[in-house]
Amino acid sequence: MCCTQCAMGQVMQRLRLDWLGRQATEIQAKNTFKVCVCLVVAYTFYSFFIDYLAPDYVYGNVDAPPVWVEVLKYLGAIVMTVWGVWALSNTRFFVRTKYDIPEQRCHGCEDVCCALLCGCCTVAQIARHTGQHETYRSVCCSETGMPAEAPMIV
Repeated sequence: MCCTQCAMGQVMQRLRLDWLGRQATEIQAKNTFKVCVCLVVAYTFYSFFIDYLAPDYVYGNVDAPPVWVEVLKYLGAIVMTVWGVWALSNTRFFVRTKYDIPEQRCHGCEDVCCALLCGCCTVAQIARHTGQHETYRSVCCSETGMPAEAPMIV
């Protein structure tokens, strides 16, 4: 899960989008990757903290966690999923609009469908489309997924 959101943050920063996939100024988009990573880390800690609140379930002393623990876990998962789909569909829409790429299927909701049904494939497609991977090697631990000397596509 976290690799997709982190790669999405790299692509959004490369495109100068904010953490919701909206067009932003260079200053506003400066920390997009960091915000995305912080959201992933915060969600991970949130999930661990919720498990910590129900130690009897975690250690197998009871068959099911308390209902409130399940509700909090699902709530966190829903919020994270909605953010990921929203930001990725906005990013995909931005790329399609910028490069004049028409929708092929699901006219009017193709961006949302792609983000919802296969987010990792969608991020990979956008990353390939917006980076000069033939000239520059991808860099896993950079804010744009490209080396510092690689020019910004946007």
